[in-house]
Amino acid sequence: MAKRRNRRSAKPASTLKDGIPIDAPNAPVEGSDAGDATDRSQRHMQENVRRLRAQADHHFQTARRLHAQRSPAAEAAARRAIHTAVEAFWWAEDSDLEDAQHAFMHRIGRWTRKRFGCSIAFDGQRYVQRCRIAIAHKRFGFSPGYSAILLCSICNQDVSECPHLPHRYYWIRGGSGPTGRCAVCYQEECRHRTDRLYKTRLTRIVTDMEILEVSFVPRPAGVVTRLLELPVSMNDLQEAFGPEFTPRTRLSCDLCLGACWGFTELTDRGSRSSASG
Repeated sequence: MAKRRNRRSAKPASTLKDGIPIDAPNAPVEGSDAGDATDRSQRHMQENVRRLRAQADHHFQTARRLHAQRSPAAEAAARRAIHTAVEAFWWAEDSDLEDAQHAFMHRIGRWTRKRFGCSIAFDGQRYVQRCRIAIAHKRFGFSPGYSAILLCSICNQDVSECPHLPHRYYWIRGGSGPTGRCAVCYQEECRHRTDRLYKTRLTRIVTDMEILEVSFVPRPAGVVTRLLELPVSMNDLQEAFGPEFTPRTRLSCDLCLGACWGFTELTDRGSRSSASG
C-alpha cells in the first residue's frame, strides 16, 4: 500500500515582504493608505537585538571552542562577542529586552576576563578605559544638531510638504520610483517587483546637511554613537596605589569579576550613578 503523504497547506504570502500583485482581485489602490505603522520602530529594535545577540552568541561559542582547543584565536573571538553583545544592549535599552542583554554582556565579559585578562590602556600620556562593557554603563551618547533638507523616499518631495505621514504605511509599487531608486527599500537594485504593491513607510532622505553642533544626550538616535573611551584620573591612581605608582605600569581591569557596578545616567545637572543588579 502506498504511503499517504502529508500535504502542507501553502502559507499566505506576507504583504509586507512579498507584496500583492497589482492586478490581483481586490488589490489595493496604488499609493493608498495601508494602515498604522507605529509598530515598525518596535519591530526594528527587536530585529536588531535578535540579530546582534545571535552574532555575539556565535562569537562567544567560537571563543569557548577555540579556548578548549588552546587556540590563540580564542581571545579575538571573545572580544568580538563583547563588541556585538554591547551593541545588542544599546538597541535593547529601555525595552523589556534590556535586562537579558545586560546580563549576557556581563557573562561574556566575566568569562573573557578570567581566561585572558583585561587591562586599562595607556596611550603614552594617560590611562583610558576602552572596554565596551564599561562604556555601556555610561548611559549617554552623541547626537548631532544639523540643518538639512529632508526628502520623502516615496515621492521625493520635501517631507514637510508631501502627503505621506511617518506613522502610516502606504501601498507602493516596487522598482525604480521618483528618486531613481526603489521606493520600497530605497536601493538601486533589489528584488521588489514593478508588478507588485508593498506596504511601505516613508524614509527621510537627508540632503544638503550642515552639522551645527554635537551634544551629549541620554539616548542617541544613532543608538551606537557612544563614547570610544573613558579617561582614568592619574591622581586617583596615585592615591590608590601609593607613591610608588608610576605611569606605564600595567593596570588590570577587574570590573567584570564582581557584581554590576551600576549605570551612570545623564541628567540636566550632569551625570548621576544608579545601582544595577
